[in-house]
Amino acid sequence: MPQAINEVEKSRTVEHSSLSNIQMELIKLYSTNLNHDELMELKELLICHFSQVNRTLLRHVRKHYPNRVL
Repeated sequence: MPQAINEVEKSRTVEHSSLSNIQMELIKLYSTNLNHDELMELKELLICHFSQVNRTLLRHVRKHYPNRVL
């Protein structure tokens, strides 16, 4: 029996190691029951964050690769 438990633990470790840090944090949120307004606020925060990341990346690309057509 300990061998079987050990194999299960190994497979869980592999599964967890393939998740990014943001995936792990979002999984933690699954246990939180948000109401509709809170869920919409969370979505808006994520949209704003990734929009800013993309704008920053685009500025960098335009600065360092000015002759590229995007």
